[in-house]
Amino acid sequence: MTAPSRLSAPIFLSWCLLAVTAGIHSDAQAAEPNGFQAVLAQSREVIVLPSSAVSGHAQSQAGLVTGSSYETRSLRVHVVHCAGAIYRAATPLEGPYSRIAFDPMRRSFARLLPSIRVELSSERQLESAKSALGAEKADFFAKLGFAIIYLPDTVHPLDAIAELAEGPGRHKATIRLSGPRIKWR
Repeated sequence: MTAPSRLSAPIFLSWCLLAVTAGIHSDAQAAEPNGFQAVLAQSREVIVLPSSAVSGHAQSQAGLVTGSSYETRSLRVHVVHCAGAIYRAATPLEGPYSRIAFDPMRRSFARLLPSIRVELSSERQLESAKSALGAEKADFFAKLGFAIIYLPDTVHPLDAIAELAEGPGRHKATIRLSGPRIKWR
């Protein structure tokens, strides 16, 4: 995307922000089947990479993120193009460790945790959300107004979020990412 030469910097930034806002920007909206999907996670936007071999793209606040995923005999390789640089990651073909996201602001990959954060106000809502997802374990933080629901291995976090958003309680949920590794000295 190039800016017309007559636009000043603030106008150009507003123009870019408008283009980004028109792109994908929802907690449970799919970009395309098994494609790249921009979602909010822990107060920042990340791109959830597909769990199958596809090419895709997603609009993020950091700009256009494109890439592809392909499978070898034992791994799924993700190649992401962001801001003129190429980033690669390899994951297993199946299971919870095969689910990753790319953070365009940090220019790094993070594993999706097999749990979601759900905004709830009572334990009754927690029980209905758990039963809707088939989850057996959850941690409820009543004073903070949310719960962490641990998903079965067969349920993708994005599918669980979509199911809760469309269900009777219309609960707001977000994915959770593994934190960066800490280097102890």
